[in-house]
Parts: sequence; C-alpha cells; structure tokens
Amino acid sequence: MKMIELEKRYRRTMFWKAKLEVVNDNLRDRYQRKPNQRVEMYEDYVAQQKKAMKCLDEKQRDCQEFRAKSMRGVIG
Repeated sequence: MKMIELEKRYRRTMFWKAKLEVVNDNLRDRYQRKPNQRVEMYEDYVAQQKKAMKCLDEKQRDCQEFRAKSMRGVIG
C-alpha cells in the first residue's frame, strides 16, 4: 500500500515538474522579444517557479530515499 502511494506521489511530482518546465519554456519564448514585459511578468513567474521546483525536488528526493530503504528501515 505504501509503495503504491509512493509511486503515485512520485508520478505527480514528475508531472508537475515537467508541466512547470513547459510553461517556463513557452513564457521565455513569448517574452524574449519583449524586454519590458519580461521584467514585469516573466521574472516574477521564474521566481515562483524556482520555489515550486525546489519543493518538488525535495518531494522527489524524499520518495527516492524512501524507496532506497531496506525493509527493516521501512518497518521500523
């Protein structure tokens, strides 16, 4: 049961990381030729995206650490 939940959490984490990267790529392309808008809008997005990615990276790392534990480490 725990491993199934872990797999779902890991997949959701990977999904959201990929989605944030795609949105970032699209916005970067859109605002690349518009310096004023890039500073006003894109830079704020990048700051928030970095915070979200850091959180998702931590979740991903937690999942990987749990999966790396031995059965004895999981049980107690």
